[in-house]
Amino acid sequence: MSTPMTYAVNTIPSTRRAPAQSKSWIQRAFDRLLSARHAQAERYLVDYLSALSDERLRELGYGDEEIRQIRVERRLPESVN
Repeated sequence: MSTPMTYAVNTIPSTRRAPAQSKSWIQRAFDRLLSARHAQAERYLVDYLSALSDERLRELGYGDEEIRQIRVERRLPESVN
């Protein structure tokens, strides 16, 4: 003779995370790869722009403060990001 068993909803094991709330490891890895490539592209661009003369940077539309950011702070101006 078998004994009938009933389960309450709170006794059924659930996943640790809801799929809509967190990203899969593939998505997180892709996001990190994308972030690293973006940073690399910015470094290349800063290196290229810092090699240009001030006159050429002004021709390209950069102001004095933006040129200082490129040369001294080694970063792209906010208007470029």
